[in-house]
Amino acid sequence: PNSIVSPKLLKTAVYAKHLNKIVEATVKPQKENRILIADFFQQLIDDSKNKDRVSQDGRLITAATIRSYETTKMHFCNFQIKQHRKYRLVDTDQKLIDAFSNYLTYEKKISFNSVGKYMKTMRTLLNYAKQKKLITSEILADIKIKVNHEEVDNIYLSMQDIKDLTELKGFETPVHDTVRDLFVIGCLTGLRF
Repeated sequence: PNSIVSPKLLKTAVYAKHLNKIVEATVKPQKENRILIADFFQQLIDDSKNKDRVSQDGRLITAATIRSYETTKMHFCNFQIKQHRKYRLVDTDQKLIDAFSNYLTYEKKISFNSVGKYMKTMRTLLNYAKQKKLITSEILADIKIKVNHEEVDNIYLSMQDIKDLTELKGFETPVHDTVRDLFVIGCLTGLRF
């Protein structure tokens, strides 16, 4: 309690603590700059599954949304293979976003609505990276992510059409009766073709 600390020991302790802060401040950003987008996609998925991440309105992330994250990650990993390159979070720019969107649209020939969904997931990923302070607001501000949407034609049978199908008789073989019945069951249970 009444011991005296030598000036040399005090100076060493202060410098050591100060030096540790400087080293941590320098090493941490360099370490974070190496985070791969695919790895951070997995963190987004894991945090959503583990309920460590919730939606903006405070709700848990649904299983369907998590599956969308996983599908987008898979497409992004395939895009990286095609590009012969692994992208880091700090590599994110408009050129990368446009290249990924073009890959989905023109090379994979995915529908505009699906591409829009995947690009929306990319926006979610980047917002989460900003929230975790892994990318700066400037990076996010410089990127414009287009979420495409097109009107779709939903073709379906009305209840009258289904009733008319059930009343069809006189098929050549009993197999046709079975096929008709299975088709009707599919229509009534929401099965899509």
